[in-house]
Amino acid sequence: MQIRLFRVFLVIVPLMVVVITAKAEILLSDNFNDGILSSNWSFTGDAVREEDGVLKILTNQTDNGGVVSSTPFKLPEGVLTLTRKVKLHYGNEFAMPWISLSYRDESNALNNLFSIYYGRMSYNGAPHQSVYGTFFAPGNSSPHSRESGGMTVKSPFPVLWDEWVSEKITYDRSTGKVRYFRNETLEIEGTAPILPAETPVWLMISAWGWYTGHSHYMDDLEVSAAAMTKKTTFLSFPLSCSDKDCITPYSQGAYTPMSITSILDHQMDTPYKTDGVVTAFTDETGKGSAKS
Repeated sequence: MQIRLFRVFLVIVPLMVVVITAKAEILLSDNFNDGILSSNWSFTGDAVREEDGVLKILTNQTDNGGVVSSTPFKLPEGVLTLTRKVKLHYGNEFAMPWISLSYRDESNALNNLFSIYYGRMSYNGAPHQSVYGTFFAPGNSSPHSRESGGMTVKSPFPVLWDEWVSEKITYDRSTGKVRYFRNETLEIEGTAPILPAETPVWLMISAWGWYTGHSHYMDDLEVSAAAMTKKTTFLSFPLSCSDKDCITPYSQGAYTPMSITSILDHQMDTPYKTDGVVTAFTDETGKGSAKS
């Protein structure tokens, strides 16, 4: 009779949970109550003014309507949220006010990350098309363009002209997902380009339209970076080897063995010549091994 002896190793895997929380960061805020346009804003055209507790953007001159720009702020790692109250007015059948989140590319060219357009625009001569409704437009696309209008997403509800409404617009930088809410109702979902965190961006707001009589009023603006709540589960794997390699699965994420810097999605076959411990995030595939 043959007897086989087995060496049994007991590996204890301790679990540690780290929770990191942070308050929402206010990137831009203005209630427009003091009657003075603050240094947060600059404008071109005629006319932009702060009065009656609101910001008024007007088209009083043909082809020279007011356009207001905010001071730049940086994109957060996660979700950017814009809330405001807005009142829109059209002076004729050729109105298309808008609000954009803008930036400059490596060549210093002005670009839009995305825009929200409010259309009562009847003109449809090529290369343009008529625009009626509220539209999300990714990048530099426009619902007024036959070429790029197909990229835009239209709200199923009509624009509420000449009345105050509340808006919320969220942009998840990690996915590009944009959501537009009016009076707490989600009306539009779309996808915008993904820019690196810390990219300087700013708001541009217009009462654009042909001829005169259009206006874009705004109040109680706030732009914020969402509060971060990060719950990360770590597993510590003791690697103790005797007469042969020992291989222990580890999880995905950053890990910091003794002499190797943090790496993502990396497979380490022999990180140690002596005993050691690999610490890693959960939910990754790979292996860590050590030789005695």
